[in-house]
Amino acid sequence: MDIKMLENVLRKKEKIPISDYTRKEIRRFTEEKIKSFTEEQMRQFTCEQISYFTCEQISWFTREQIRQFTDYQISWFTKEQIRSLTGEQIRSFTSYQIKYFTKEQIRILIDTLKKDN
Repeated sequence: MDIKMLENVLRKKEKIPISDYTRKEIRRFTEEKIKSFTEEQMRQFTCEQISYFTCEQISWFTREQIRQFTDYQISWFTKEQIRSLTGEQIRSFTSYQIKYFTKEQIRILIDTLKKDN
């Protein structure tokens, strides 16, 4: 039995809120774990936590999950994370969400969509 396994067992027993996940814990999320997050859970991630996701992890979010990000969460997406979005994910953002991207983020979205076509 290793530390990681014990930490996972402890987390399940304690039901720690999403907002308490550390950078290290977030970086260990699997695709299956990410795809399992509900709307309520998606909204519990702090803005700082959003920046902890790797580019690969960002690419695992479903269209429905992408739509759940709040305007404030969106503002914490890094350039690298935005570049890792698929065309399908980018097309999933609502017009409301798009308003909260910076000019630079929007340019990256446009470039990414051009490459996707």
